[in-house]
Amino acid sequence: MRRDPAWHDEVARLVRIGQIIVAGMAAGPTLFLAIVLLLGSLANRVGDDGQPLLTWLALGFAAVMVVLRFVVPGIVVSRRRAAIARGVFQPGQGAQSPSPQFHQFLDRTGDAGLLWLVFLTKTILAGATLEGAALFLLVAYLIEGDLLSLVVAIVLIFGIVAMMPSRPGVLQWIEDQLRHVEQERQLIR
Repeated sequence: MRRDPAWHDEVARLVRIGQIIVAGMAAGPTLFLAIVLLLGSLANRVGDDGQPLLTWLALGFAAVMVVLRFVVPGIVVSRRRAAIARGVFQPGQGAQSPSPQFHQFLDRTGDAGLLWLVFLTKTILAGATLEGAALFLLVAYLIEGDLLSLVVAIVLIFGIVAMMPSRPGVLQWIEDQLRHVEQERQLIR
């Protein structure tokens, strides 16, 4: 029978934090969606030509954000993973000094705890890109009433919800990243 590494329990307890963050990112546009639907559309109040310019701008913005959602978190993960491998990753830079409990967590979990922070960062970055695009699309729908912007906003909200971390998923991601860290350390030596 396989024994889980000591860090598993420590990190698994913190998955709820990621779930709360993702739920919060989904809640903002979902609440705004409810407001938009309750208010109804102020269709075609902007522009006399009937062209949904704001909708097209919002759709273009959403397309860029969806691409960035897949690119930027990956770059952040690879750079921070490399910093962990080199032993130079410093969590909490630019913020208030981390609490003693935070340092104790890192002492108990080592690289896995650092990778938990990387996971949380990449999840927030990915969700924020979709959240901003969804809000822009909902504003476009509210102003112009184009159903396409409403549908795409709803799809993006579901995209945020789909990022909800699970304990097994987070633990597996960290184990995979720990293997990458070890490979990168071998290259450095």
